[in-house]
Amino acid sequence: MSKSISKTIRDCLYGAILRRAPRHVLKEEIARRQINAARIVYGDFLDGQQCSHEATSNPSGESGQITGEFVHAIRAVVSPSDVMLLPGERRAAREAYSQISDIPVERILTAGLHEDMDFSWNYEHAPPTDIPKVDLIASHAMIEHLINPYRHVMDCHDLLNPGGHMIFHTVIPGFQYHRYPIDCLRFFPDWFEEIAKRLGAEVVSRSLSTTAHIVYTLRKSP
Repeated sequence: MSKSISKTIRDCLYGAILRRAPRHVLKEEIARRQINAARIVYGDFLDGQQCSHEATSNPSGESGQITGEFVHAIRAVVSPSDVMLLPGERRAAREAYSQISDIPVERILTAGLHEDMDFSWNYEHAPPTDIPKVDLIASHAMIEHLINPYRHVMDCHDLLNPGGHMIFHTVIPGFQYHRYPIDCLRFFPDWFEEIAKRLGAEVVSRSLSTTAHIVYTLRKSP
């Protein structure tokens, strides 16, 4: 039997096994294949699963927690003297982020369309002019729910002080449908890499996990 025929048979058998596998197994396998493909192009990614012990509770958030890979990304770049902006988070979330970052609660700002936020910001439009420049923007499980995340990321970049960081946690293809209030997009590493090029920003860190989460940290040029 030729190698090509043998490989075809193996692929068919593997595919048949996956089709009968539980949903979570399929999700992890899809994510694993995408992670392997991304590593070929961009080099190593932090394995988000290795940071799972850093996850912390956030009772005001949709999922009830801040994922470990996101916490890890924040701690890697934050300074307690920073001013941090949390797009999409309620004011009640500031305490959890203060514990993660050691930034005092009064230096943590929130923005979005909920009533319990410091600034009212419809992300389809420019940010309000009264939002000050900040040193760190942390966006957790939010941009997949936006119609135009590209505009939002550009707006976030404009709000950063020179040398400031913005961290985006979102999901890759294979993650389940979850409306809050709508579910719009999934993201490959290419999206963030191209964003960084267009903004002239530095990619500081990359994280992928078999739970289909992706985290990118970008640094604004000094």
